[in-house]
Amino acid sequence: MSFYNAQFERERKERMTPEKIVELANRRGYFSVSLRWRDDWLRSRCFKLKKRGLLRGGRREGRMHIFYPARDKNDG
Repeated sequence: MSFYNAQFERERKERMTPEKIVELANRRGYFSVSLRWRDDWLRSRCFKLKKRGLLRGGRREGRMHIFYPARDKNDG
């Protein structure tokens, strides 16, 4: 059983910038966010990036939300 580490969560929020999220999605082909309550802020950030057109998807698959990098119209 894990415990809540406030310092770790705070540092994680600082590391997971919108630019980093988009970079990871482009590198791996997807970006996944768990459904646990501690990741509410990350899901919210991803849905905001989706509204800005930087990510697409956001559907629930099992215990995760999966986001994909946005493709340009010229990518084919």
